[in-house]
Amino acid sequence: MRIKLERILFATDFSQVSQQAMPYAVALARKFKAKLFVCHTLDASAPGLYDAAFLVLPARVKELAQEAEKKLRALFEDSGVEWEPVLVQGDAALGIADVADEKDVDVIIASTHGRSGLGRVLLGSVAERLLHTSKKPVLILRAQELKPGQAPDYRVEPRRILVGCDFSPDSHLAFEYALSLAQESQSEIHLLHAMEPTLYRHMDTTAGALAADLERSIESTVRSRLEALVPDDVRAWCTVKTAFVSGYAYEELTRYAKSREIDLIVLGLRGHGLLDRMLIGSTTDRVVRRAPCPVLAVQETKGSKPKQG
Repeated sequence: MRIKLERILFATDFSQVSQQAMPYAVALARKFKAKLFVCHTLDASAPGLYDAAFLVLPARVKELAQEAEKKLRALFEDSGVEWEPVLVQGDAALGIADVADEKDVDVIIASTHGRSGLGRVLLGSVAERLLHTSKKPVLILRAQELKPGQAPDYRVEPRRILVGCDFSPDSHLAFEYALSLAQESQSEIHLLHAMEPTLYRHMDTTAGALAADLERSIESTVRSRLEALVPDDVRAWCTVKTAFVSGYAYEELTRYAKSREIDLIVLGLRGHGLLDRMLIGSTTDRVVRRAPCPVLAVQETKGSKPKQG
């Protein structure tokens, strides 16, 4: 399957974090000759109900819109790509997701601080919330610590792409996306399956031996299935490497990406309850907060099939 990127949505709040991702969004649009929609959410927080300023709020919104459009034109007017400004009000994640549906984009690009712990739970992240509100693929770039004058190191043409594979429909879709992107950039693909370690290993000697035997048996089966995922015609033009590891998926994906100098991680995303996302998050959420490279999250949802060439 050849994925077509014809319409790209870039979300910006004019912060340093989103400014880091801007050159990547422009370069990706240029590479695929895609139209770039640049979306900014207006921060028109309403004053108190009895505040006199409440009566002039529409005028303030208009002023904010004019300021935002002026900033966008200064940033993108000479970018060399076809682009269109889009301004929304209200909740940023929901607004961006709605724009993505309305414009029928092929991917959303957003950036994140990559916070973890209590700060993330309390403050949240628009980029991470997009993972669970958007029907479209979301490409998240984690902010890098840069020295003055240093440019962010995001590769639009990845040399190595890592795919997390658990044999679900979503991970198969992630593999298809990775194959298409690899074909565009002549990339190497790494397929990784992580098996969570069993608690029975440490129960007693007998249980530990049985658990070890079971894990070895599963490893053999998983390795065979990973190899079987790769069609023969793909091996003719793409180097595909497979890996089986024991550990928690988000930790192993991050560790593997760092040790192999991966340029892009592609993951399938499945739905999770609100409480799960608030307290522990999904594997994708956790990888986004730790990954040394951009993370592309895709999911199978009704009416969200990717465009194919």
